[in-house]
Amino acid sequence: MEPPSSKLQHQQVEETTEQKQTAPQPAGREFDSVDEMIRYDALQNPPPAELANRVAETVADLPKPARSWWQKWFSGE
Repeated sequence: MEPPSSKLQHQQVEETTEQKQTAPQPAGREFDSVDEMIRYDALQNPPPAELANRVAETVADLPKPARSWWQKWFSGE
């Protein structure tokens, strides 16, 4: 078997060097909680407009939650 030519080796070295230089580096960000990570991701990747509108309509149709006992108690009801 013949050893690969020096031209081929040189080309492979150049391709490897180019790949290392152009490869994006990960951000490496750490989050204190899962909620914080989800909020950060939501800011970076907003939902499509159609989906956002559907969610807003659904949330608007939900009934308001009942007042808690302490709110009723302090309001004098």
